[in-house]
Amino acid sequence: MREAFDACGYGWVTSHVFRETVGTHLDESGVSTTEGAEQLCDTPAGYEEHHREKRRKASNHAAQKALESIRKAAK
Repeated sequence: MREAFDACGYGWVTSHVFRETVGTHLDESGVSTTEGAEQLCDTPAGYEEHHREKRRKASNHAAQKALESIRKAAK
């Protein structure tokens, strides 16, 4: 993964950042808690806590909005 991230100019992305991004994307795409947990090899409770609950508790809405623009720019 490191080589792939480096090659596409995302050298700052770690496997953890990628996993969190995938979890958020799954949540925003409407997959069920069970489906998201299975994809990430997590428990449903862990998926809820780390992906759904985290998104609901965004503490810096300006930063959240700015980061969401990455997804829109990629389309």
